[in-house]
Amino acid sequence: MINLEETSAKEFGIRVGCSAEGSTYTEISYQSETRTVIVDRSKSGFRVNGISKVVLAHQTVLKLHIFVDRSSVEVLVNDREVITNRIYPDGSHSGITLFAIDGCLKLNSLDIWHLKSSLPETMMEEFRDV
Repeated sequence: MINLEETSAKEFGIRVGCSAEGSTYTEISYQSETRTVIVDRSKSGFRVNGISKVVLAHQTVLKLHIFVDRSSVEVLVNDREVITNRIYPDGSHSGITLFAIDGCLKLNSLDIWHLKSSLPETMMEEFRDV
């Protein structure tokens, strides 16, 4: 959760699915002036492009639940809005980076969970090289 009253950054966010050299990632950001959450897939991988946006009413807290799997990113914003996108990064791209532009970010909490596949292990073998 992000405390917007104590955050001075004009833009801040998180990059998920980051490659080691930083050239591939999906960016989830918040622009303070327009109160907009943005998912930018322009650097998300093979044949992917596009930007999805949600404009929020005035908030004092920004709560993001971000779900990332091997081919999608889903962002639940303040338990009300959802942005879902397909991505196609290399399977080794698993880095995460936080950023803030022109100011500071007041991050109240950050929880990360690694989820197991819902597919049985025998079926996972079929998808490993896809």
